[in-house]
Amino acid sequence: MIALLGMNRLEAATAPGAFHNSRERFDPPKCHPRTREGILEKIKDWATKKIDSNAFVMWLYGTAGAGKSVIAQSIAELCHEMDLLLASFFFSSRSPHRSTSSHLFASLTYQVVRAIPAMRDFVDSALTSTLSSFNNRSRPNS
Repeated sequence: MIALLGMNRLEAATAPGAFHNSRERFDPPKCHPRTREGILEKIKDWATKKIDSNAFVMWLYGTAGAGKSVIAQSIAELCHEMDLLLASFFFSSRSPHRSTSSHLFASLTYQVVRAIPAMRDFVDSALTSTLSSFNNRSRPNS
């Protein structure tokens, strides 16, 4: 089997600890039963297209400690159970790979390729050509 240079580099740049089902995040916070039902239902309806929306992104926002991560974890698990989850990334100030956005793109792309195997060759080709163009750039004289 031919090694896919772009995919190997992509996998090396991911932060697997940021995935919704990561062992690094084991026992992640979840909504307690019968709490936050309204917002969970609204997000579920958006994700399953039960409500009329052309939005590809739903932005969950609130003050620190308001429960955004708990809601996001609950939704990620629900979407995973319904086979709707394409990718997830949970930030954490306590993890160097999850505390900035530097691993976000690679982690999301990696999960997309895992969920949609037909994307693998396209992503590998794009990453390989991008890496090649970066490596072949002439550097200005110092």
